[in-house]
Amino acid sequence: MLEGHTFDEALERWPEMIAKWLDDYNQPPPGGERIDEFVQRVSHFYDGIRQDYAEKTVLIVAHGGPLREIIQSLLVHSTGPTWWFSLDHVSLTDFQIDDENVIINPPERRGPFKRLIKHVQSKLLSLYF
Repeated sequence: MLEGHTFDEALERWPEMIAKWLDDYNQPPPGGERIDEFVQRVSHFYDGIRQDYAEKTVLIVAHGGPLREIIQSLLVHSTGPTWWFSLDHVSLTDFQIDDENVIINPPERRGPFKRLIKHVQSKLLSLYF
């Protein structure tokens, strides 16, 4: 139902439905995903990545919602609505993760995907804008 609409468009078109959803993320719009289902899906994906690719460098490309959920679980060890911070469109966040630490690398210390990401960013940004 909301596919293809920005948040602002959906809010203007279906204000009551969106207000209900914002009040309780486990009451999604028709065809939507409850927040607990979303968290479980993203957690299952990320747990699989950590298990299958331990000690390896991994590139995850995804929409902002799942990425925010992964980042929130890493940084504050909690899950749920992640609207308290945002990620820029076509952005790169570089983490180093081990059993005890999560390190966010500043842009000047980005890892092995830096050149690939810059190329992809330039292509996507030319399509996006």
